[in-house]
Amino acid sequence: MNIFDQYGLKEVANVTFYDIKTGKVVLFLDSLKVSTIETTAENTEARGGWGNPALITWDYNKEVNVTLEDALFSAASLKTIMGAGIEVASASAKQTIDVNEELTIDAEGNVKLSYQPKEGTSVSFLSLKQNDYTTAKPADGKVKVGEAEDEGKAVRVFYKTEVDGQTGNAVTITISASKFGGTYRVVGDTIVRNRETGEDEPFQFVIEKAKIQNEVTFTMEAEGDPATFNLPLKVLKDDHGNMFKLVKYNIPTVSA
Repeated sequence: MNIFDQYGLKEVANVTFYDIKTGKVVLFLDSLKVSTIETTAENTEARGGWGNPALITWDYNKEVNVTLEDALFSAASLKTIMGAGIEVASASAKQTIDVNEELTIDAEGNVKLSYQPKEGTSVSFLSLKQNDYTTAKPADGKVKVGEAEDEGKAVRVFYKTEVDGQTGNAVTITISASKFGGTYRVVGDTIVRNRETGEDEPFQFVIEKAKIQNEVTFTMEAEGDPATFNLPLKVLKDDHGNMFKLVKYNIPTVSA
């Protein structure tokens, strides 16, 4: 391979996170929109003579920061990014869900709930008579919210229901004040285009130690593009003083 061969770099990387101690894969991201590596440093200078020009310069405080922007999220990615706890609904560990829905009052002044209320809880609703929120106990999945003359009117109700692993599907992702994103080995796989041949060839960046930063924003808006999820990383030097490697390679395929 000629080290003077030239390549174009454009395609986003697929990124894998490895547990540093065990080497096991923790997270694989193949839905990224952007994968950026930025290297910065500070410098100071000795100046002197006529015009006080720079005579010598010293570089220091080198930093490498990686920004990954994901088009999608998963419970696993939030666990890795934010140190979140994950609890999957099961028969022994039901998940409580807050429900609010708009329902139509029937001829008896009742509304029929779409879901089974959590045992022992009440249903809150906007009273048509008092123009204020009040509560009532459900009976057989129905709640008395008005009178016969209110038939056909809409009312919004609020209540709790439970989900388990057999009757539904729920995952609780808990963000704790005391838990943060960890430090991982990070490998990004992409392709570069050879200037001479026009062919795409594999290219990889390898970071032995990257600490996940904790600046995460959830954007939910009525207009514009779908939300993306930023995953900022600060690169730490490894045991040999290195920060990251860029690897251009070709691997022969295994013959059948």
